[in-house]
Amino acid sequence: MLCPHVNDTSERLALAYSGMINFKGYAYSCNNIRIAILPEDPNWLPAVRNRISLLSDQSGLWMMDEPNVWSQVLLSFITYTNLFEGFTANIGYYTTKEQWIQVLKQLKTGVQQSRNAIEAAAQTYDERYKRFKNIQTLLDESIKAGWEELDDEIKIITEIAGQIQKLQDQLGNLQDDMSGIGLRSGQSYVQSSLSMMYGLVTVAGSSVSFLSMLGLAFTIGKTFYDVYKDNADIANTLHQLNELQLKASYTAQAAAATKMVLQTCYQLEKEFLGLHKSLPYLASIWTAEEDKINEAIDALNSGSDPARMFTLQSMPSALATWTTIAGYCQKMTASPLPGEAVTIQIPTTK
Repeated sequence: MLCPHVNDTSERLALAYSGMINFKGYAYSCNNIRIAILPEDPNWLPAVRNRISLLSDQSGLWMMDEPNVWSQVLLSFITYTNLFEGFTANIGYYTTKEQWIQVLKQLKTGVQQSRNAIEAAAQTYDERYKRFKNIQTLLDESIKAGWEELDDEIKIITEIAGQIQKLQDQLGNLQDDMSGIGLRSGQSYVQSSLSMMYGLVTVAGSSVSFLSMLGLAFTIGKTFYDVYKDNADIANTLHQLNELQLKASYTAQAAAATKMVLQTCYQLEKEFLGLHKSLPYLASIWTAEEDKINEAIDALNSGSDPARMFTLQSMPSALATWTTIAGYCQKMTASPLPGEAVTIQIPTTK
């Protein structure tokens, strides 16, 4: 039939949708990283702060572009479904080979436009990735300089940074990706605000604000707070962080905190690369549909009777599939449901 398999298509849509949602979350984090100016700023810190500002600016541009880019992906299916529906409604009026060829040629144009829309979206993400990578490289260099300046404390810096990475991994594992089954069953994302506040422990035992990061957490069927609030593993990681901070100097704690920024960059890069694969995978649906249309045109040109061609006469059944797929896409245009905000303080308050 002149339609893809609905389950396969929903899986591909869900893969791209999850990638886009995760990308949005990490881009939001990169746009909302702030590092305070310390009373005694280490020599390496101004460069880190400046490059985080560049990262924030670039992330802000991505977030402005992203809704339009993603909507073009979804509209490629919705628009084509409307086109297909229009021709299917008049199927009884197509009796000659010439009429059917004209219909198929117009459907082919629609298929090509849909594929072009997804390929353009993929190209936009690729271009954004190149800009991000340039900034990430500069940021890596600045942070590396800070770690090298504190070479005598590298062991404790590494231990603190390891716990920070562990914490971020644990928080990431609490989030959900949309599946094809979830999409077909009508599940929706819940979006929660996630704030991380990292302070430096002074010799006197007080805490001075140093790094703040605002993020977005996405779950399905429950809020992020629901899965976070009683998580013993996260509580233990935060306790370990507290203990390690007490053993490190002021500047060593600051250097270790930069791992939080790098880890966010690595996650954003991972989502970039995921979209680099999932969007072309989605676009290949349209290539397969174009091949089917070409085969039907060739069959008509070879003398096949359109009234006896299953590909043509099954268009009403194909329309039902396209309508289902368009419904999934329409649902993905809706904003996620709101969830309760979560704030994580390092060191934790008693």
